[in-house]
Amino acid sequence: MKLLTNKLRRQIPPLGATEKDADPILWARFFVPGLETAYYPIEFDGINRFNGLVKALNVESMSFWLDDLENWRFSGGRRHVRDRRFRPVRLSQWKASNTCD
Repeated sequence: MKLLTNKLRRQIPPLGATEKDADPILWARFFVPGLETAYYPIEFDGINRFNGLVKALNVESMSFWLDDLENWRFSGGRRHVRDRRFRPVRLSQWKASNTCD
């Protein structure tokens, strides 16, 4: 499965576009089945770099790269996938329904 579809690529705002938005949209969820870490893009440079949230032991706002998500391999050959059930959601709504310690 392709992590970033053309439609999603067009939807995610460019880097810096949401910096004044107190409640930006999380556009997708990338994760490795069986692992806790998940990546939620908020902005995209159109090529490789995302700004967004990373949820592991806690939630952090940071940059992450499409190349890394596509190329990292984990035990058993597992790779990052896009959560097909995830729908774009405002940060406030996401926080209300997720543990963000």
